[in-house]
Amino acid sequence: MLAIADAVKQETTLAVHMLQSIGVDVVLSTGDNRSTVARAIATHVGINKVFAEVLPSHKVAKVQELLHKGKKVTMVEDDGVNDAPALAQADMGIAIGTSTDVAIEAADIILIRNGWLDVVAGIHLSKRTIRRIRISLVLALIYKLAGIPIMAGSWFLS
Repeated sequence: MLAIADAVKQETTLAVHMLQSIGVDVVLSTGDNRSTVARAIATHVGINKVFAEVLPSHKVAKVQELLHKGKKVTMVEDDGVNDAPALAQADMGIAIGTSTDVAIEAADIILIRNGWLDVVAGIHLSKRTIRRIRISLVLALIYKLAGIPIMAGSWFLS
């Protein structure tokens, strides 16, 4: 018997662990065979939920199902043309550098380097950016709310 499978990058296990540690529910959805490739890869990187032998149209349906349940869905694609519809359907589609042109066109974010740790870094960066925006908005509102009475008072005094 001869078995051939893609090699899992060492950083993938770390990336999955980091995503899980910040509360992301990581799911593997693949067209590969369940018993051989999909389960072995999922076990190797620490993913508990696996959907194997999934056709591209079923990936779109799964994304829609999760969206209807009120979940925020991020789809990450790193090597195929078939997942472009699911990338477009998700709240956020991420294409990793080695993706096809169709997947890159459908994605919201394109990572230049071919690394799953960049997905984690992108999520951290976006969370920090949103936090800074919120802080700036609150400070601007405080400034405006404090400044309007001061300006009105000085106008009446002059």
